[in-house]
Amino acid sequence: MENKKEEKINEKKEETKNETITNQPLLNEDNNVQEEEEPIKIFDSKYDNEFVGLLNEIGLRLPNFNKQDKLKIKSWISLLTIPCNTTDTKKNRNLYAIKLINQMINGKLEEPFTKYANGIDDLKLLGKDDE
Repeated sequence: MENKKEEKINEKKEETKNETITNQPLLNEDNNVQEEEEPIKIFDSKYDNEFVGLLNEIGLRLPNFNKQDKLKIKSWISLLTIPCNTTDTKKNRNLYAIKLINQMINGKLEEPFTKYANGIDDLKLLGKDDE
């Protein structure tokens, strides 16, 4: 009986020892602490975060449309979710999303969303008055 208790205590010690080891910083070949890689930032700006909210809004309103319009909207979503590299392209992407939401709120799609999005060329630069 005493032996089994000792075995359990030793097992617990071993588990704790292993946990401690795995929580230690990683060492490279020279026994120096490895630099942790920067996590990849998918949404790295306020415009990206805003865009996520806009996509959610579009998703909530999508069921209110017929099959043809849903397909057109989805083609625009696909185009708008292509990664943007600059602040200006992110702003422009968000303006398109806002314009689409406004049309969805009104229940009727208008240009350019009456056609399927074909590619980046469909995203001409919008101004604030284009919303």
